[in-house]
Amino acid sequence: MVALRGELDLAGASGLRDRLRTACERNAGRVALDLTDLTFIDSTGLSILVEYHDKARAAGGRLILVAPRAAVLRILDITGLDERLTICDRIEQVPDEAVVRDVEESVTGPPPRAEEAEV
Repeated sequence: MVALRGELDLAGASGLRDRLRTACERNAGRVALDLTDLTFIDSTGLSILVEYHDKARAAGGRLILVAPRAAVLRILDITGLDERLTICDRIEQVPDEAVVRDVEESVTGPPPRAEEAEV
């Protein structure tokens, strides 16, 4: 499960791509994204979702978006991505094979300042 927190925009794009690449490789393209704590997503974030939706399908799996907030769901609706991407309202609806147990990752908004970063 890859959990997204805060805002997903250009600042967090690289980190998300790295985590999704790892999750896809470790679980044959079966990946769930926990959007419970994601408050905003811009066009960069949306493009990453589409990119990894396609990559997951090509690998024989699928990308599942889990529990998006109303604001994020509205953006997915406006863009039509709610029709293209798999969305589950609750974590309990996600098939077990889509949850990568050994890649519990979080992606947050902008990277922490140097004094806040963990070593």
